[in-house]
Amino acid sequence: MVARKGDWGGEIIKSKVYMGDDEIVRVTSIGDQTPEEAIEVRKAVLELGKRVPGKIKILNDLSQMGKSLPGSRAETVKSIKLEEVGKVASFGATTANRIVANFIVKACGMGKKVKYFKTEAEALKWLKE
Repeated sequence: MVARKGDWGGEIIKSKVYMGDDEIVRVTSIGDQTPEEAIEVRKAVLELGKRVPGKIKILNDLSQMGKSLPGSRAETVKSIKLEEVGKVASFGATTANRIVANFIVKACGMGKKVKYFKTEAEALKWLKE
């Protein structure tokens, strides 16, 4: 299921957000990421996360993502720091996006909660540990 307006009370977003059969929330970041997009993705993830017990596990596909604008980075950090979020595994990022993302993760002290992988399979394996 792709999250749309009404699923969590937010606006329609470019990114795809849905719950997989394995109870992992999947986010496919599409296009340039604005602060508004990051906020709406967070709302969708939190709403979908209510459907499963425990902390939310997120698989983030960055292969279709454009630029990450400064305000969106701050909103992403807020999302990662939420107590409801357990693990975030990302894959498919360009080298530039991966460098920026790693800097943000280290700066906010979330290195154990967030990891970047070359492949989706590696990311899923870590999430399921």
